[in-house]
Amino acid sequence: MLDRRLDECQELSTKAGDQLGWCDAQGIRFWSLYYRGDRSVLEQTALALLSRAQNAGNIQQEIWALRCKALCVLHTDRPREAVDILRLITSAMLGSVDLAAQISAKGALALALARVGQHVESIEAAIETLRLLRELRRPTSHSTLIGISGVTEVLLRGREAGLSREYDQWRDWERQALGELKRYRRVFPLGGAQYGLWTGVAHWLDGQKSQAIAAWNEALAIAQRLSLRQDESMIAAEMRRRRTDG
Repeated sequence: MLDRRLDECQELSTKAGDQLGWCDAQGIRFWSLYYRGDRSVLEQTALALLSRAQNAGNIQQEIWALRCKALCVLHTDRPREAVDILRLITSAMLGSVDLAAQISAKGALALALARVGQHVESIEAAIETLRLLRELRRPTSHSTLIGISGVTEVLLRGREAGLSREYDQWRDWERQALGELKRYRRVFPLGGAQYGLWTGVAHWLDGQKSQAIAAWNEALAIAQRLSLRQDESMIAAEMRRRRTDG
């Protein structure tokens, strides 16, 4: 039903010459595909949004489109390309009052940097994202989930890799990141799966394996109920990995 409504909206926007309306609908299309885990046309959708935004000369829409493209390449194992795009976005947003957009981009940058091995800069980006989150009185946009979960992954994977030994505040950062996911979940139910995923990882790293498995099973049920196939695949992969690792 959503896809059909988006098609109708974009057709009407094209007839009316409404570039902004078309871009808004395309943005909704992208996030719908992203959360459903449909990667077959995800990058194509982001590139179409970017092209239309550039043609319309709408800087804000162009930045949104670049963020969408960065997520595409990050999730298709092209983190260096994601780093380049996200650096551009975060530079363009310096001084922006849109905290939600800054959190989304900066947290994704932290994750992309971690995946290319630039851990010091990754941690700096993660800490900055946590600072921005403290300024956000309550979650106002679903897209902040990208930044919050990105920071949480950086911190938990970093502890597992031994990076936390160099930082006295690491556990405090972890607690804030998980707390932000919990706060997000109260406003946007789609955050429940990510909260369960990373809470489970934290439990596992603390040696609480039964609590970890319970958290993952609950998160998996949420992902399946809400058709969050992206999250579902991440949770299932984590559970398989832990079974293999013992």
